[in-house]
Amino acid sequence: MSDLRAFFDAYGESFTKGAGAIAAFYAEPCMTARAGSVRLNATRRDTETFFAGVDTSYRARGFRQGAIVFLIEQSLGANSAIATIQ
Repeated sequence: MSDLRAFFDAYGESFTKGAGAIAAFYAEPCMTARAGSVRLNATRRDTETFFAGVDTSYRARGFRQGAIVFLIEQSLGANSAIATIQ
């Protein structure tokens, strides 16, 4: 398993554990985008608040966990990569 696959598997798993677990994958300040809206999260609390709303929305629609259908990764050098995930 590649490092990127392991990272995204762990990220996906965090959605089963709540907003705090999801937010742990981010470093503030950070930007998030959802439904055509971009948001600045200046603090960890901002990020957790954002993902609490996302989590509530997902669960209200019956979503509990996602699955990676495919992951394509391309190295951009020693410390960078692009990942395309479905």
